[in-house]
Amino acid sequence: MKTVDKRVLLLVITMALATMSYAADAETAAKKTSAKKPAEQPWKPYPSPAAMSQTQAYQRILQQPWGPPDPAAVSRWQDMRFGMFIHWGPVSLTAKEIGWSRGRETPIDQYDNLYKQFNPTKFDADHWVSLAKMAGMKYIVLTTKHHDGFCLWDTKLTDYNIMNSPFKRDVVKELATACKNKALPLAPITRRATGTILIFR
Repeated sequence: MKTVDKRVLLLVITMALATMSYAADAETAAKKTSAKKPAEQPWKPYPSPAAMSQTQAYQRILQQPWGPPDPAAVSRWQDMRFGMFIHWGPVSLTAKEIGWSRGRETPIDQYDNLYKQFNPTKFDADHWVSLAKMAGMKYIVLTTKHHDGFCLWDTKLTDYNIMNSPFKRDVVKELATACKNKALPLAPITRRATGTILIFR
């Protein structure tokens, strides 16, 4: 087996194991925190999609100001079937959940200052995209801002962004360029505190 094939196989296996273990990890964490009152959060969490029926979830989408999803766009996404969904940011330094670990596993003051240590010098957008394509993925979804508010792009609307970290590189721009050069669709999204996901077109 070629070296490149081993890398692709490792990527696929890693993603599969992470997916299978997520539910178990979530259940374990829930049991640990159920007996004590969680720390105060700066947002009010909405029910997770798993806690709602498909009909309830769709009704919430219809209530959003941008209206229902385009059926043609949904169909194109369904036809793609296999893609990479990336949640990434300063919280990676703690190996905890983005946003929800703030004030729980990680003290608020520590969480809010993680970006000052975030310096992923080995980040290589071209390598990420190449691995995705070799694994057979048809698209990449990047959470450019999760509900903790940290932005992975150069924005003037908040100081809480990648350009004020030691890294000082626009991750969104670099990944977008790599995806364009390798003809792999990229869907940058941002997640609000309400749990709503917006897809930039």
